Amino acid sequence: MFKDSVDILAPVLAHLISQGIKDFYLVLHNEHREVSRQLIDALGTRANFTVFHHNSERFQQGPLTNLLLQMARNEGFDVFLPFDADEFFVSSDPGLTLGGAISSWVAGGEGEQLTAPMVNFLVPNDVEIFRGNVLARIPYRLKLRPDVNSERVNRRLRPLVKTVVRISGISEARDIWLTRGNHDSLRGVTSLTRKPFRKDSRPLVFVCHIPWRSHSSALNPPLLHRALAAAVPKQAHSEDPEPHAVLLSTWAQYSLTAEMLAGEDLEHELFSLMPDDTCSRILAELTVAGFDPDDPYCRSTKTPEASAVAHTARVFESDLVFDSAVVALMAQNRRVNEQRKE
Repeated sequence: MFKDSVDILAPVLAHLISQGIKDFYLVLHNEHREVSRQLIDALGTRANFTVFHHNSERFQQGPLTNLLLQMARNEGFDVFLPFDADEFFVSSDPGLTLGGAISSWVAGGEGEQLTAPMVNFLVPNDVEIFRGNVLARIPYRLKLRPDVNSERVNRRLRPLVKTVVRISGISEARDIWLTRGNHDSLRGVTSLTRKPFRKDSRPLVFVCHIPWRSHSSALNPPLLHRALAAAVPKQAHSEDPEPHAVLLSTWAQYSLTAEMLAGEDLEHELFSLMPDDTCSRILAELTVAGFDPDDPYCRSTKTPEASAVAHTARVFESDLVFDSAVVALMAQNRRVNEQRKE
């Protein structure tokens, strides 16, 4: 589910396609119809897309993600990979594509959930709008200092994981659903019906996470309350700070300066910057795969061969059944949370 994030969504989609992922279920929240048309024009010859425009007042990531999961399950898919617009899933083995790593996991029968640790990367502070070519300028991963507790650090940088889940193909997968937004999974739909299941914690894949991708997105976030809640430590501000000042301070603290890019000033009060070529490899791979990282939609530069498999695109706007299902799932989600508290 993506809210006002097409600037980074297009490079993420191009990356996933270059890694062998060919079927996508997307929800564009508060995006114009033109966005889905441009995405499909740019990438639609390389993958299958099912796109919903959903413009509810609330950002219901959990219910929406589970609705997409069930659609994928009903259409016969075995694996569901829930990704956000700022998440590049990557194979830990440079010799395997992401699709190859997931296929290896499925073939090995090593569990219903594959855990993918999230690794944080920061972008240069002169990036006004994110494009695929910005990946060439992200040379470090962020490592929190061991003495930094969770209260001091921005919650977007805390150690988190994402999950890839089996949704069919084995009997245990029929009851799997996502929870904590789209970060974790459970079997059964309530705390009373949850069952233990096998998690494969081998580092087969990880997530290259870019929490603040550009100056414009940092200062004009689609969800202001969430951006402020995940701002720099509260003690750095007055009791009633002006929102723009908080956002500007956060961007200044969590973006790369010229000195950092030059290999200087790599030690921060809260974290260290460690050399890492993941982002440059992502850029090289999507370029080799035939996508234009300078184009706003990472347009495919390959002309489809006459014998190539034809891909499909389904776009739904203000779909009554979909919107109604989201409301129903939202009510169920509230009940699950209530039972957990009980």
